Amino acid sequence: MRKPKKILSVLLSAAAVSTVCVIGVANNTNAVDIASLNSDSVFVKQQQSDTCTLASNVMLLRRAAMLKGDSDWQSITENSCSPYLWVGGMRFSYTYRNISVDCERIYGNSTETLKRLLEEHPEGIVAYDYDYPHAVLLTDYTNGKFYCSDPARCCGSGRIEADQSLVDTSDIEAYWYVTSDLPDVQIRKMENTSEISAYEVNAGSEVILIGSASDASGKCTYTYQYKKSEGRSWNTVISKTESTTASLIIDAAGEYDVRITVNDQSTSVDKYFKLKVCDKLVNTSKLNKIKTAYGSDITMNLSAEKGSGRYQYEINAKKPSGSDWVNLRKFNSSNVYVYHPWETGTYNIEIKAKDSLGNISSNTYSFNVYVDTLSNETTISSDALSYGQSVTFSFASKGGMGGYQYEVNAKKPGSKDWVNFRKSTGGTSYTYRPWEVGTYEFQVVSTDNRGKKSAKYFSINVTADKLVNNCGISVNEITYGESVVIDFAAAGGTGSYKYEVNAIKPSVGSWANVRKLNAGTSLTYRPWEKGTYSFSVKVRDLLGNEVTRYFSVTVK
Repeated sequence: MRKPKKILSVLLSAAAVSTVCVIGVANNTNAVDIASLNSDSVFVKQQQSDTCTLASNVMLLRRAAMLKGDSDWQSITENSCSPYLWVGGMRFSYTYRNISVDCERIYGNSTETLKRLLEEHPEGIVAYDYDYPHAVLLTDYTNGKFYCSDPARCCGSGRIEADQSLVDTSDIEAYWYVTSDLPDVQIRKMENTSEISAYEVNAGSEVILIGSASDASGKCTYTYQYKKSEGRSWNTVISKTESTTASLIIDAAGEYDVRITVNDQSTSVDKYFKLKVCDKLVNTSKLNKIKTAYGSDITMNLSAEKGSGRYQYEINAKKPSGSDWVNLRKFNSSNVYVYHPWETGTYNIEIKAKDSLGNISSNTYSFNVYVDTLSNETTISSDALSYGQSVTFSFASKGGMGGYQYEVNAKKPGSKDWVNFRKSTGGTSYTYRPWEVGTYEFQVVSTDNRGKKSAKYFSINVTADKLVNNCGISVNEITYGESVVIDFAAAGGTGSYKYEVNAIKPSVGSWANVRKLNAGTSLTYRPWEKGTYSFSVKVRDLLGNEVTRYFSVTVK
């Protein structure tokens, strides 16, 4: 059981009280093997919550006594040992029945030290984890694992894996070990090296149980068993057979324990495995439609259920023009595949779903590709323009065989003949600026891959707004020497405006040109006479339309 960390200080003080206690002499009569050393009757559970060190040393003494041939080893108990090994805590050094035991400290990671000690001490060592704090009897290091007997009542009885105990073998700070010479006994350790062919399978799949052992004495027999992990009763596949393989098929999904027991002439060793049985893989992939017009896509939504998860999908197709399956996509985890069929007729599609165990579930689907009537869906940005504006044709088609190309023809205002504005080619739009006022007729021709054509017609009216002169003057009265600013502005007409300025000076009765007809935004003029000036500002558009505006300025 877990105890407060102060136990080690109690342990230390108790060791200082007395370090030697001698009692009894064993009779060396019988040899011993590993099966006897690991018999359940050798191991004990602690009698009180704080006697894990005492109980672990009792088990150490029992195994040492067995190695010495002491047939009375079972009389070694907590009660018999307590007066000699325990004084307010476990002694660091003692001798009991001529078996001397000492305690040592370990600093840092203890794993390699414990491996070495177990090679030197077949009777085992008592390992103490100060952080817990708790003590167990380490019995051996076999097949890459530490084994022990944990005296805590919350742990399993007998020899168990150290990982199932209350101590961390990498964090052992102290250990008790036998210092007396024990008989040089060759202890045979049969190792159960059995395996299973898989640790995760789908329901109904076969798992091969493979029995094997090393350092066995004579012929071995194998018992193959399994059970639900949460269950207690073992189901026997084959019992005590010399066959080194057995077939296990489980139909119900769940977590299972598998046990392979190897028996030789004197030893029985179990080995355990965890087996996950998944529900059978189900391919739930679907197509988004079973028929489609030529040029449209088919979307395959790939999915699966059950199995062992982490699904991958492969897709094969049998085209209308062929009899062989063609691979469209190798196995990968993407769960959407978009396919563009290039033939008309019936396609067969095979979708394979594979789980992480390699189990495959296949489904076959079919869809039909038909040719729809070619329809020209082109639109225009506007059917009424002011002179100087542009129109945009947005090309679109549906049906037919795809690969659409577009041609644009036009009849200008007052003309009866079609003029080609754009040759037949691909693209999505075309922009045209009409340079005449009046009504244009447009023809947009869509052509598909088969050469089928579909024409669509549009009328666009181009108008010119009335020209408006919006020119202005900065001031109507100034002081001699100041300037006046004439701001140019216009609206309507056909754009690209030009401006002309004329003036009548106070001393002259006729118009004089101040600025020739030209583009611009303003004119700054400084009058050099006092009196009243008259100004005319003329605006002209691209079509030659003119509008004049008049102003007067008084100079004081």
